[in-house]
Amino acid sequence: MRAWCGQGVGLELLNVCLHFARKENFTSVWITVWEHNLQALALYQKAGSKIIGEENFDIGPDVQRDFIMKRVL
Repeated sequence: MRAWCGQGVGLELLNVCLHFARKENFTSVWITVWEHNLQALALYQKAGSKIIGEENFDIGPDVQRDFIMKRVL
């Protein structure tokens, strides 16, 4: 996975998703991102997403905090 970091793959995948959402006449898209995934947070913020909330994400006994992000189309 690390070999793909910084290669623009995430942005390309995001653009495909946004294109699909627009084609289907969605007005916004939402995603949750782990609070410590700084690269993903930066990518989504650069693409226009805003943090609008947070939620707990349980992974077995480990409870992690995710940010809820929204991108208006």
